[in-house]
Amino acid sequence: MMSIGSTREGRYLLLFSAQVLICLGLLTWHEVSYQTGDGSLATPIAIGQGMAPFVVVVTAATVVIVEGSAMLAERYLKRRYEAGRADEAELWRAWNARRIQAEQEGRPFDEPPPGEDSAPPKGA
Repeated sequence: MMSIGSTREGRYLLLFSAQVLICLGLLTWHEVSYQTGDGSLATPIAIGQGMAPFVVVVTAATVVIVEGSAMLAERYLKRRYEAGRADEAELWRAWNARRIQAEQEGRPFDEPPPGEDSAPPKGA
């Protein structure tokens, strides 16, 4: 069964409504312009009957668009997060290697660890 995440309901409704209105407008234009044999009651009935398959297709397409884009964005953010973690780990490894080397050589090591501000705190 198709479902939309609660944080994406607004996007779904907006996209769904826009697509339905476009289909309704095109179908109405077609019925009024090209189906000239219909009467005043037959035209809205024909439009309503013609909308049924569009609503089904638009519903499915909107779910795919909204959930698919969310899935792709989630994958992108996860990769970006993992890359950032790898970069941070490399900074820590390099800092620790410099610290160990300074310790082995008997030099003082006052370089702040990665992520800490190297400037002294204000007011100090």
